[in-house]
This record gives sequence, C-alpha cells and structure tokens, in this order.
Amino acid sequence: MGILIGVALAFGANFFMQSDAKTFAVTPAPPINSAKTDVSIVIAANYLNTQFKQLIPKNTVIKQPSVALAAPNILKLTGVFDLTLGGQRVSANATISMQVAVQKGRVVLTVDKIEAGGVNVPSSFIGSALDSIRAPMEDQINSVIANSLKGTALKLTNVRATANDLTIDLTGQ
Repeated sequence: MGILIGVALAFGANFFMQSDAKTFAVTPAPPINSAKTDVSIVIAANYLNTQFKQLIPKNTVIKQPSVALAAPNILKLTGVFDLTLGGQRVSANATISMQVAVQKGRVVLTVDKIEAGGVNVPSSFIGSALDSIRAPMEDQINSVIANSLKGTALKLTNVRATANDLTIDLTGQ
C-alpha cells in the first residue's frame, strides 16, 4: 500500500512540475538601449527636486519652483512665473515640460511644452527667461556627472527618467 501511495505522489508531483514549467516560462526583457551599460547611477526624484530648488536663483522669473520627473524621459518644472508681457506684469502658475536626452556625451534638456492655467504657451512668450532657467539646470546635471566621472574610463551613454528617479547609464571607454 505504501508503494502505491509513493508512486501516486511521484506521478502527481511530476505532472504538476511539468505543467508549471510550461506556464511560467521566463522570457528575457528587451534591452534598454543598444549600447552596453557598465554602470548605472540612480538619482531619486526628491533629491533632484531639492538640488534644483537651490540652483534656481531667487531673482529669476520663477518663484516656488518644483521639479518632477515622468516617463518617458520628461522633467517638469512647475512654479509661479512672473513675466512682463506687452508692458504688463503677469504672474501665473505654469509648468515647463522638458525632454531629457544624451547628445555627444552630455545631458540635454529640450523644452517640449509650456502650460499656464491649462493653456499651452508658445516658448517665444518667455524667450530668454526660459533659457536662463533651462541652461543652469542642464549645466548642473552635466557638472555633477563630469565631476563624478573624473579619473574613470566611463562615459555617459543614456539617461532614463521615471516618476521616481533619473537613471544615468555609463559605459567604459
């Protein structure tokens, strides 16, 4: 009787193990980019927000700045913008959405759109004031990366943004 129970248990275990293996087959994830990544640095969105708040000067056109990340590779700068348009002083809550990318080994921020009160605003309305905000942010990111890579054989190859973090991918030269 014990032998029959043992054979039945062995047969049953073998049957269930084979069906589970077929059901839970693992497929490899697609690569993030075609370049091999040797090192990835992850920067938390909260840390990035704190750093950019300190970077943006108090006398700039944006007050109460806040930085958030979003997929795919979006950096959003939100705040109260004080501008002079047509001789009139205007103050409005606005969000500047920028694409984050790597070009020639540097992080580049490209303005995607500007929204104020739910309305899309042409970047020409803000003009050079927009560049006075974007350029220092871009320079700060690149400065931190360059200082971190001094003395290494690593170069910047890719950057990825999600709501929670900014990931910088590096490869050996």
